[in-house]
Amino acid sequence: MCSSDLSPAVMFGVERGNVDLFVYAILAVALVLFRRVRPRARVLSHALFLFAAILKLFPVFALSVLARQSKRWQLVGVAVSGLFLLDVAVTFHDIETIHRVLPQRIPLSYGVGVLGDGVAHEIVRAGWLASIGERSLDHVFTAVFLLAGVALAILIARLARVRSSDRTWSLQSDAFVAGASIYLGSFALLHNFDYRLACLVFTLPELMARSAAGRPERRVAQLGIVLVLVTLFVAAQIRLGFPWDEIFNWILFVYLAAVLARLVLELSPVRALRPTSS
Repeated sequence: MCSSDLSPAVMFGVERGNVDLFVYAILAVALVLFRRVRPRARVLSHALFLFAAILKLFPVFALSVLARQSKRWQLVGVAVSGLFLLDVAVTFHDIETIHRVLPQRIPLSYGVGVLGDGVAHEIVRAGWLASIGERSLDHVFTAVFLLAGVALAILIARLARVRSSDRTWSLQSDAFVAGASIYLGSFALLHNFDYRLACLVFTLPELMARSAAGRPERRVAQLGIVLVLVTLFVAAQIRLGFPWDEIFNWILFVYLAAVLARLVLELSPVRALRPTSS
């Protein structure tokens, strides 16, 4: 058993009996079937991706994995996305109600809005800009922080040297894309309890494989492993003084965004379209 499986973030989900952990199991099976050549297995994989997204919405970000297919299978991916949007349209009232009544707590949570909420709350409590309103300040800070994080990630990705590579997509690469996409998407658009950080477990196999490569790739991967493990283990903890979890959440957001962009550019797009028969 991986030590990250016993992290506070994962055990938080166990304690709450949350369906998120079941959803990650579905995604793991979908990723394995996605590597198969047989059409039935590939169709089942797409169906499992859709099932997971309908169950909890946030797995829709894992559909980014479906983009690296042949044009014929990309049409299947588009159909999956369309069915998900249809489900959202039909159940939108329920989704809106859940969002309205669900507690938006700063402790035990992550997401770009968490930092925005915290900063806005502290400013209003100090008596500054109270006339604007805490809610309005929250939106402003959230947008500013998100734009700054995305800009920094783009800058890092552009400065990184992307070399052509004979490496092809593997199960580890697909899992990394799924896990990183869920974290990035949920961080940018949703307010999440920390048990959703269990998605980061998907990123570890690829990072560990790259940590055995040559420099500087090894150092970049080792940094990622440290950030993922620290984030998993400082999450869901009672805050004492400085909010270290938020600092690591933001660093990890920038790191994963930059590495994901580099990974997509590095791997061969032609050979990436060929799934394995294993």
